[in-house]
Amino acid sequence: MIEVNCKFIGSCRVKTIAELYNQYYNAVGIPLEFDKLEEVREKIIVSAPVEEEELQEKEEFVLKVLQNAVSLERVAYELVLDLANEGLTYAEINLIPSLHTRKGLSQREVVDAVLCGIGRGLGQVEHSIKIGLVLGILRQEDKEVNHETILLANRYKGTCVCGLRISGTDDGSYPLFLFGEEINLIRSMRFSYAVDADDEMDVIYACDNGARRIFQGLHASLSKQAIHALRTHNVILECSAKASYLTKKLPSLSSHPMRTYAENNVLVIPCSYARTTFGTNTKEELFDASHILAVPYQSLSKGIEMAEKLSFHK
Repeated sequence: MIEVNCKFIGSCRVKTIAELYNQYYNAVGIPLEFDKLEEVREKIIVSAPVEEEELQEKEEFVLKVLQNAVSLERVAYELVLDLANEGLTYAEINLIPSLHTRKGLSQREVVDAVLCGIGRGLGQVEHSIKIGLVLGILRQEDKEVNHETILLANRYKGTCVCGLRISGTDDGSYPLFLFGEEINLIRSMRFSYAVDADDEMDVIYACDNGARRIFQGLHASLSKQAIHALRTHNVILECSAKASYLTKKLPSLSSHPMRTYAENNVLVIPCSYARTTFGTNTKEELFDASHILAVPYQSLSKGIEMAEKLSFHK
């Protein structure tokens, strides 16, 4: 099995976040401890559909203790172990370096710490899995910060840093065409890139401007032009039915439009996205997709495994 969209801050172990919080509060002299994992689990995991504001609160809770190299290295190390233990042979971890610079780390120090953890994890599992690290930029972030991230990726060519992703809010406030300069820079460095996008025009713009993969594309499923663009440019659609449902973008798991895309010859790949946040993993997403697509699980899993073009990390 392969995983092409594993969100770093959404895939931490609950126990680890609890321990990091205890260390954090002890360090500043506040005697606060999370004695029960359930307390931390409630602050991290989405168990029923939530509004965007509540989801952001859960992510902020995690981010608060992921602002130093030791924590970042540990989470990256454990994530590699978790992905390998699931039986995956390839996985891409999506890291947005700028989110971890609030306490003084540079973006480069963030990436170095995560790469260190990945390397230690790969050694522990005897390289039974191949890991790619995709650096993300946020639509709502300052352009200077995003440019720094893109240029940073170029410095790590030859490592497991294998691509970039344009993430962040897709509510229409930051349409993708505003990021033409960033996209041109990414393409000039010959990096593959993915885009998180639901909107029809964003999906079409991404397809027309070299995106390799698009995450979700829910609203665009109603557009013949968007479907045509995806098919014509051989752009792959990443789907997490559980994430879409739990963020109130869909009324149910079964209503995910991946079947519409598949019936129109658009290649669809299930992904776990925020594994801890949404209580899912790659196998569960494959099972959900097999029901939605009405395709046997084994056939779907084998087909994805054979699709080498899905991978950013060659």
